[in-house]
Amino acid sequence: MSEVVAQKEAHIYLAHLSLDNNMKDLARMSVAQTLEDCGIRAGEFVHLHDTDASESTELVLV
Repeated sequence: MSEVVAQKEAHIYLAHLSLDNNMKDLARMSVAQTLEDCGIRAGEFVHLHDTDASESTELVLV
């Protein structure tokens, strides 16, 4: 993941497949920590998006 987002702006969609164990905060923290370990700060050029099985996800123009 870090190789893909290191060079340009990126949007990462956090997909949560389980309705029973849906821990969005934990998923967000895990991905943010992985990126930070690679020297990439979430929120600057990398945008994390939560998803929900019962709602549409916003569209991003690429």
